[in-house]
Amino acid sequence: MNNLKTKIKYIALDIDGTLLNTDEKIMEKTRESLINLEEKGYRLLLVSGRAAYSLQTFLKPLKMDEFGGYLIGVNGGMIYDLNSKKLLFERLIPADLVKEYFEAWPIRYARAAYYGDELRTDTYYNPDFKKLYTVNFMKIKKIHSLNELQERGSNKLMISSPHEKLLETVPQIREQFKDKLYMTFSAPYYFEAMMPDINKGFGLRRFSELTGTPLDQIIAFGDGDNDAPFVKAAGFGVAMGNASELTKASADDITASNDEDGIYRYLKKIELI
Repeated sequence: MNNLKTKIKYIALDIDGTLLNTDEKIMEKTRESLINLEEKGYRLLLVSGRAAYSLQTFLKPLKMDEFGGYLIGVNGGMIYDLNSKKLLFERLIPADLVKEYFEAWPIRYARAAYYGDELRTDTYYNPDFKKLYTVNFMKIKKIHSLNELQERGSNKLMISSPHEKLLETVPQIREQFKDKLYMTFSAPYYFEAMMPDINKGFGLRRFSELTGTPLDQIIAFGDGDNDAPFVKAAGFGVAMGNASELTKASADDITASNDEDGIYRYLKKIELI
């Protein structure tokens, strides 16, 4: 652990289920410990399935508006530098593939596409999507035809339905698009698709390349299946106590849950705080 303490310069954090507890709040000990590390010169990376633009709601509570850092959004498909206020990287799903993918799903499933800070959907009434754009502070655009998605590519595609309903169709979708898209559950009721080389692990490696930051200087915390490549890519990966079995198997260690100050406890364990 002492060797780890001397290497780490960046703390990379998933948001939902990791930084946020089940009440969707940052626990106070966790928040205070992260700010304390920023004051010492460490920097934070927020890494999420959310769009990078929507992660800005966490800047003030974590004082990232003061200390800087990076936002890695849409599961690694977008990297934003808070210091230069520039988008460093973006990978889009081509417009024709967006239409092909959505048309492959039966009409009973709710569909939505990310376009920067805008969520476009033909199923505005879906309660999960309403929560999505409310929590993420995204603009919502109701579309009436998939042809309205053809002017440019999308950052990420999302299908929403109860988990057992998604499982009725996910296997055939995975088979049909296995060479065209990377697909994963970000929550039991959210099935996401990005370009095939895009995942949180890719995003972390791309950050490393763009900034010259060695991966072994990064400690990463995550919980969902989509965090597995992320905690594996980092110099040291930590799964939350509430993490999926896949992410626990991909991590170097496991901490307490997001409701038990798991991040704070682990930072204290390795004597960063």
